Amino acid sequence: MGWMVVRRCGWMWFPLVLAVYALFMYSTVWSERGLLHLFQLTEEQRALETQVRTLLRENTDLKERIRRLHTDDVFLEQLARDRLILVREHDIVYRFHPAKPSLSQ
Repeated sequence: MGWMVVRRCGWMWFPLVLAVYALFMYSTVWSERGLLHLFQLTEEQRALETQVRTLLRENTDLKERIRRLHTDDVFLEQLARDRLILVREHDIVYRFHPAKPSLSQ
């Protein structure tokens, strides 16, 4: 008879242990600091690292461009010709007018 009482008490703890286990799983996976949140933070970190590498590369390119603007006269002249449409004396300038639309179109 004593053995039956112990056996029934063992089964009475099962729902409580199952509930604690379920709570532990929920907090491990879905809580604010759970695995899903950790995966999201990892992806966000990768995206930010990519963005940092891109910005560092752009920064290096801009520093090189600034250095060339201060020291390279040929680069400065080419930039002035391209951006400001400047020409030197004795350069030949070609002007093209847009084509007039024909009546058949």
